[in-house]
Amino acid sequence: MERNKTQTLLDEKQSKLEDREKKRRKIKPIIDTPGLPDELKEKISRMGVQISQVKLVIQKALYGTDLSYQHMRLSIPVNQVVSKDFLTPQQKMVLETRDIVSNKKSNIQFNLIEPSLEQTKIHLAKWDMNESSNYVLLNDWMQVAEGTNSSLEW
Repeated sequence: MERNKTQTLLDEKQSKLEDREKKRRKIKPIIDTPGLPDELKEKISRMGVQISQVKLVIQKALYGTDLSYQHMRLSIPVNQVVSKDFLTPQQKMVLETRDIVSNKKSNIQFNLIEPSLEQTKIHLAKWDMNESSNYVLLNDWMQVAEGTNSSLEW
């Protein structure tokens, strides 16, 4: 009888621990990856790039901080990036280094094709947080955001 009671208590405790672990697990979003619009494919082809060479296409819901002049950046959680190999080993190394003078994390410049199909030079950095990391688009991000949706209220 005592053994059954002890086993029941152990089972209840185990169940509570499992429930707690389920609550702690971070839920990864389900990412729907629609095909590239034909206009974007044509733009990429006119640039002399094959579609198979495209390394990263971003579709992201924008949040207040993504559109804030105070923050002036677009954040992209690293754990939500499906294609982990969009950076070369050299680019990854650059993103992990710091500028000697300013002590800021280094960034890389690349070409961004906006929804308007305009091409812009923009900077990508990687910011490490306590429990996660974000890629961030910097510098001209706010001009891109303004041009993308002129109806946004700032």
